[in-house]
Amino acid sequence: MDTNHGYAKEAVVNSELVKRRTVLEKRVAHLHRLAAESRKRLRQMRQCDQVREQQVVIWEQRQQDLLARVTAMETLG
Repeated sequence: MDTNHGYAKEAVVNSELVKRRTVLEKRVAHLHRLAAESRKRLRQMRQCDQVREQQVVIWEQRQQDLLARVTAMETLG
């Protein structure tokens, strides 16, 4: 004989699973934040890298110009 006859049966919530799920959801959210921050930093670093590459090209051109001037002066005396 069913002693719960007439009463609605509800699933029992497993509190340990709820705790684990909460911890894991927090970890996932934290990892998503870290990933977004890392992508942002990577974008900034790429922009800085492009600027530095342009500076290197300019400095190399200046160095070549200066060397050409020094060579010209040395040949003149």
